[in-house]
Amino acid sequence: GGGGILNAWGGHLTMVNSTLSGNSTPADEGGGLLNSYEHTVASLNNVTVTNNHATHGGGLRTYLGTTTIKNTIVAGNTATGFGPDCVWDVTSDGHNLIGDLTNCAILGDPTGNVLGMSANLGPLQNNGGPTDTHALLSGSPAINAGNNATCEAVDQRGVARPQGSACDMGALEKEMISATIDIKPGSDPNSINLKNKGVVPVALLGSATLDAATVDVGTLKFGPAGASPVHVHLEDVNGDGFADLVSHYRTQDIGLAAGDTQACLSGQTVAGVPLVGGCDAVRVISK
Repeated sequence: GGGGILNAWGGHLTMVNSTLSGNSTPADEGGGLLNSYEHTVASLNNVTVTNNHATHGGGLRTYLGTTTIKNTIVAGNTATGFGPDCVWDVTSDGHNLIGDLTNCAILGDPTGNVLGMSANLGPLQNNGGPTDTHALLSGSPAINAGNNATCEAVDQRGVARPQGSACDMGALEKEMISATIDIKPGSDPNSINLKNKGVVPVALLGSATLDAATVDVGTLKFGPAGASPVHVHLEDVNGDGFADLVSHYRTQDIGLAAGDTQACLSGQTVAGVPLVGGCDAVRVISK
């Protein structure tokens, strides 16, 4: 057994920032990892175990040994017999995603665990770095679901963790770009009259870390209602030498209401990297 890794006879295995994918075994147990026999210990942190196959325990198989996981994804594996993702005991140190719990007992700390859900992973491919990985697709429950206190400092590619409010489960951290916006550039306060039938300009400020020309304008959404822009152009609105992306939104489409004090812009680059934190203050006039 152990299509990817066999850890047995008192072995001590530590895996961090690693991907176990595409493995199978001609024997019947542990397509990704077989952790077998007494005093055998396997410890996994920020590991992705997916797309492995065995008769029993497509992802993980523990027999008498101890398998401990944290900030780890075990999902999308298959088995013709017992336990598509894992068989028998797996000890959690918190913040793991287990896709299929059939024939799998999760012991230990349940804090932050996501159970019985798809990890929503991309295919095994070059996502940067020296080795192939599975990207976390938009909407994956593993995004921002890790534990900042125990996640590795970087991911399998060397990308810093966390990129969002918390680190991600698994071997790959979904990259994000911090965005700064200026609503109605040159205006202070940013007054928006809800009865105005014109447009509101919003500048996404370019910087050394954000080339505004690489933003996918089709993904831009502004305000509570997620308005789409009616016009977009590049202009250096603040004179810092970086081109800024200025998009215009119909006031009636933005969805602001009396009492609102800020509005936010979301979107992503053409490479699929999300923009985060793009909010600015507004003064809503409703009369």
